[in-house]
Amino acid sequence: MDIKDRLLELLNEKGWTINKLAYEAGLTASTVYSIVNNGNSPTIQTLEILCETLGIGIGDFFNDTFDLSSEENTLLSNYNTLSEGNKKIVQNITLHISEWKWLRNSVYTITIYRSLKF
Repeated sequence: MDIKDRLLELLNEKGWTINKLAYEAGLTASTVYSIVNNGNSPTIQTLEILCETLGIGIGDFFNDTFDLSSEENTLLSNYNTLSEGNKKIVQNITLHISEWKWLRNSVYTITIYRSLKF
């Protein structure tokens, strides 16, 4: 099931129209129509808004769509509870995860430096 089919399923469950979802989400109807009718992929931010409006988390949105492990579901559920600022922090961490070794070594170096008496 793709994003448009999942949205249609959720709209059907709530008895909402595309216009009702757009209104409740504070999005333009054309934005929601482009996702549902044209199959355009929404941005993460738009998908978060739609999920929040529908009363589900992103993890729940994809839970029926993809076979996620319990760890992946936990990560998505936890991510969904974060503030926007903390979400950006997590996104930056995941983008730069390969640099963690350097970061860990830098923190270690800074800790040693701070402990030195001059």
